[in-house]
Amino acid sequence: MKILGSIIGSRGFASVDEILLTVSRYAEDTQDKGAENAKALLIFITSRQQTWLVATRRKLYCVLDDLRDEEPRVWWDYSVEYSLDQKKFFLSDNEGKPVSVEFREQPGETSILRINSQDWQYSNKLFTPVSIQESLGRLIAEAQGSPALPMASDLSAH
Repeated sequence: MKILGSIIGSRGFASVDEILLTVSRYAEDTQDKGAENAKALLIFITSRQQTWLVATRRKLYCVLDDLRDEEPRVWWDYSVEYSLDQKKFFLSDNEGKPVSVEFREQPGETSILRINSQDWQYSNKLFTPVSIQESLGRLIAEAQGSPALPMASDLSAH
């Protein structure tokens, strides 16, 4: 039945709770403690696919929900740290090496979020009037229990 469902696309997109559950299961499998306060941000949507970023106390995950697949899946995860003093967030790989983050705004329906030299599209309509940069910074700050959220003019990635 799952094969038939994936062929005809009968499943709908996962809910936010299902996206968070996908990350929670993945976190358990990878020994990531701290996924209990996870926060999700939808960054891309088409008729067949959604892309989510999910922040926990320790990690930032990318979850792809493609209706052609049986269920959403985690594509990558990086360690994340939010500096309240600097009002910046920092990503690093499993070896502790810094991961680059670039926001490439483009005219039209989509722009590019480049993370560690991988391009991920995001839907511009999801980030009006609040930018993806500000939305992502707030997501990370909230997941880490930051007492004060960053201001748009001060927020940046490293």
